[in-house]
Amino acid sequence: MKAKLLLVLTCIFSAAILFLANSAGEGYVQGVDRTGSPFSSGSCNNCHSEGNFTPKVFVSLLRDTQIVNSYQPGQSYTIRIRVQMPFGNAGDYGFQAIALMGADNLNAGTFGKLPDGLRLTTLRNNRIYVEHSRPSISNTINIPWIAPPSGSGSVSIYACGVAANGAGAADGQGASRLDNPIVIAEGTATGTQSIQAAKFEVSLFPNPVQNELQLKVSNSSFRNSLNVRISSLDGQTVFQSNLQNAGSNFQTTILTQEWISGLYLVSLSDGCGAITKMVFKQ
Repeated sequence: MKAKLLLVLTCIFSAAILFLANSAGEGYVQGVDRTGSPFSSGSCNNCHSEGNFTPKVFVSLLRDTQIVNSYQPGQSYTIRIRVQMPFGNAGDYGFQAIALMGADNLNAGTFGKLPDGLRLTTLRNNRIYVEHSRPSISNTINIPWIAPPSGSGSVSIYACGVAANGAGAADGQGASRLDNPIVIAEGTATGTQSIQAAKFEVSLFPNPVQNELQLKVSNSSFRNSLNVRISSLDGQTVFQSNLQNAGSNFQTTILTQEWISGLYLVSLSDGCGAITKMVFKQ
């Protein structure tokens, strides 16, 4: 009986020690990637899965205060990570994120001067991660980021988030990560031409939509690839596709049965500019 009790206490003590250690960032403490990237070894739930905490993590890229789905090479942006609880709030929040590009998943861009409480960690894979250096009382983390040079192509942002009760206990925490990375298309250095300026005709129907959304793009001069991203107002991507040589008239069907009721942003980019429309899911 005493041996069993000792084992239970040892497990609880070990979990608490691990929780407190990881409050400085899992990359820094354990040297691991939990973001869901191609370099990941498990998820944040490996260590943060006790209790009734079921957070969701959302990521968006901002230019000033506007959410964007493409970047201009060399320009400054903000990567915003939000760890949201389904009900109420947690006491502490943490995260780990990385931006990658190309077939070799190289570091994409550079992180700017980080706010207090964040740090950069380079793992053995020579990839640079940004993560918390101590728990945050805010569920929203803003990370300055400078886009890579021209010709870098699309950037994929991977992230995981942690919520805890703030009491330093191992039995009041939970974590999640993005199901898929946020993919940011490369724009042009000038960014002066836009789909709207080129007089694209973009149709979304029916709107409001229930189960199937028809997306139609018409323009006699359109010949480039077309990046389509649909996201909720909080930045969570629900659909993304990069269509090569879509042609002057293009139409596709997008399934929407699994979407939560609400407004969604439909963003289209041809690499030169972008246009965004809104659709309502009933």
